[in-house]
Amino acid sequence: MEYVFHSSHEKGILSLKPVSPLHGAPNSKVVYLSGSEAYSVFYIWDAEQNLTARKYVTCGLKNGVVTYQEQFPGQLEAFYKGVSGYLYCIEKTADMQPVANRENMWACPHEAPVARVEFIPDVYDRIMLYACEGLVCVTQADDAFRAELDEHLAAQFLHEDLPSQPDHPDSRFYARFFPRAWEKALQAAEQ
Repeated sequence: MEYVFHSSHEKGILSLKPVSPLHGAPNSKVVYLSGSEAYSVFYIWDAEQNLTARKYVTCGLKNGVVTYQEQFPGQLEAFYKGVSGYLYCIEKTADMQPVANRENMWACPHEAPVARVEFIPDVYDRIMLYACEGLVCVTQADDAFRAELDEHLAAQFLHEDLPSQPDHPDSRFYARFFPRAWEKALQAAEQ
C-alpha cells in the first residue's frame, strides 16, 4: 500500500476535505498531498508560537531531497523547535492527480480519509532526523539574497499597510523574524 502525506498542527483529523484552490483553476478545490513524508512535516505550523496563521515555508523538493533555505540565521529552529503536530497518512488512489511543476505532489478532488496518524512531538527534531538520513538539506541564504528579500518584504509591508497595524498577526511575525525589513518599512511609512 502506498501512502501520501498531509501534516497539520491540528489534532484529530479523520478525513481531509478539499478546501485549497487548485493551482491554475481557482474554482476547483482539492486536498494537497505529498509523497514525501519529510516534505510534508514542514507544513506543521504553530500559529501561536510563530505569531501568525500564515505558513512561512521556504523549502522545495528536488530529486527526493527537501532543500530548506534559512532566510535568517536559525530560522529552521525558530519556526519548528518545540512545535508538535500530526503526520496524516492517506492511501494513494488512482484519481489523485500529480501537481504540475511540483515533485511528488498530488491533488485529490474529493474527501480523503485518513488511514494512519503519527504524532510528532517536536518537528525540529524530526526534521534533523530526516537531515541525518539525507532527506533534508538546510541551506543559508547569502547576504545579497537577504538584502533583496528585505527590500521586497518592506515594499510588501507598505503595500499591505502593516506599519499602521502593529498588532496585526503578520506585523508581529515580520517584526520578530525579519526586523531589518520591518524597520525599513517603518522608516518609509514615516516619510
